[in-house]
Amino acid sequence: MTVTVSLKHDAFGKEGGNNNAISVGYWVDGTDDYEEAYDRLVSDTPATLGPFPKFSVKVEPTDLSTHWDGTVQYGSRQGDQPKEEADPTFTMDIGTTTAHITQSLETVHKYAVSGRTPADRRQVIGGKADGSVDGVDKLIAQASWTESHYLAKSKVNRAYFQTLYNLVARMNAAPFRGFERGEVLYIGGTLTKRRSASDWECQFKFLPLPNVTGLSVGGITGIEKLGHDYLWVYYEGEKEETGTPVMVPLPKEVLVERLYTFGNYNAMKLPDPF
Repeated sequence: MTVTVSLKHDAFGKEGGNNNAISVGYWVDGTDDYEEAYDRLVSDTPATLGPFPKFSVKVEPTDLSTHWDGTVQYGSRQGDQPKEEADPTFTMDIGTTTAHITQSLETVHKYAVSGRTPADRRQVIGGKADGSVDGVDKLIAQASWTESHYLAKSKVNRAYFQTLYNLVARMNAAPFRGFERGEVLYIGGTLTKRRSASDWECQFKFLPLPNVTGLSVGGITGIEKLGHDYLWVYYEGEKEETGTPVMVPLPKEVLVERLYTFGNYNAMKLPDPF
């Protein structure tokens, strides 16, 4: 279906007072998608009208699903750019969180009583002869980011709210914001609107974790996992001859568990900041 943008019959109107702005009316036809109608109105209308720059664009639905009522404003009004036209904001939070681990990166030193040779415990932390492992809590890096977008009221409806709700606690099914599949988790946000406002202020919060490949645990190699999958190690006691027979818990299996399903983040219809 071809999308067209056409001037209204009574296209021009001038705002009085100190606004010094001219409104131009358009019809957008041939699409039932708000974003496409909006983008075509932006691209298919002049950047300036005489000496006046374009400073706002909006489209609103009509009784026909593929017919939109558009308005483009030109003028020198300052500080009154509609929020749906304002640049979105992005806030990055970087810190730490605690993870319980059962394997170290490296055993730096080993000591034993006289006459005994320390066993090779394969970086197991707090291992016991019965196969149990205490492990230890470790600080790991954690980052999150929040995006604030200003969305037209015609876009934020019950269906859009349901879309956002259905995406909470889902991993990205496709690359998103430069992250690979499975590296991002949408953890929620807020949608705010005053009764008289023409748009919604919407915040979206995301939690990234990198995918892992080529990981080794004990003698088990070639391990890989998506960022938000969960990895755990199964230990089993085994007798080792290292000077003195010692029963030590050794990693026998590494398991990667899927905790979250995937979601289509494109359904949020957010502009990419990067």
